[in-house]
Amino acid sequence: MAVAIELSWGDRITLGELAQFVAHARAGGVDDGEALEAVVADNDHHLQVGWRVELGEPAGGMEAEVKLSASLAGSVVELLNLVAESDGDVRGLQEGVVKVRDELLQALLHPAV
Repeated sequence: MAVAIELSWGDRITLGELAQFVAHARAGGVDDGEALEAVVADNDHHLQVGWRVELGEPAGGMEAEVKLSASLAGSVVELLNLVAESDGDVRGLQEGVVKVRDELLQALLHPAV
């Protein structure tokens, strides 16, 4: 199963967001020499709106099973409920999606012992 991370931007991107993207990529086993894939707008294939990179194997490898905290599992269920009830308009959920994605990625790459 291929896992990738994506950094998208609107008008700007902060240094912190870029640093977090790089930290996630490195934690996910991406080599510093790996090229980033351009993410383009759906309606304009000449307009770059982000970067994407497929994760490699972390140094310790990925666990077959990952334990999630009850809080994180609850956040995932709550977010999925919001998506299911959204009638397809999920634009207002982006902040929550990013937060849950980052927490899930953290749990995947750095499982609790």
